[in-house]
Amino acid sequence: MANRSLNMYDEWSGNLTYTFAGHTQGIHCIKILTKDLFASSAEDGTVRIWNLTSGLLQQTISYGGFQQMRSIEKLDNHRIAIGSDENAIRFYFFRNNSFIRILCCHDHYVQVLRLLK
Repeated sequence: MANRSLNMYDEWSGNLTYTFAGHTQGIHCIKILTKDLFASSAEDGTVRIWNLTSGLLQQTISYGGFQQMRSIEKLDNHRIAIGSDENAIRFYFFRNNSFIRILCCHDHYVQVLRLLK
């Protein structure tokens, strides 16, 4: 069975600090966004934005359908790119879940994203 939650441990004691639970299917990718936030993408068609300090869910990005969210790339301190099974890349403002644009028509699903500077 695929893992549907993420655990965070204290680096010194090894004690469990938080369990980030909410995805209903397996998790594909995690990405640190800021010093307080990270994102996780999953087969359930969502990207979830989590607070590292409180352990709480901040945002859920979902655009309908049943596409697996395969990859996340941080573009800057406000925007992310998400690759999925729909053969496209979607761009969002992750702090308020605002859709920016879509780049479509890849030959296959987008499994890996990398920002080239």
